[in-house]
Amino acid sequence: SGYCVIRFDHRDTGLSSKVDFKKNPYSVFDLANDVIALMNRLEIERAHVVGHSMGGIVSQILAAYHPERCITFTSISVGFAYPSPSI
Repeated sequence: SGYCVIRFDHRDTGLSSKVDFKKNPYSVFDLANDVIALMNRLEIERAHVVGHSMGGIVSQILAAYHPERCITFTSISVGFAYPSPSI
């Protein structure tokens, strides 16, 4: 149907690069911006976004702050969302 799935690890998880969090702290808002950077790199203008657990929080932030990049979003197994950032 013309769809493909892009699955990736957030910073410091799975096979992603490791960051010294004490020297270079980051937030879930930074993780949402990482998704935008990945979409830009892959030349994806808009996508159906799905996130589970912390990825669900990231997907909420992505949909709230970058709605023009989301066709739809699905947030799975998420208990809360973070307050507004200063981004």
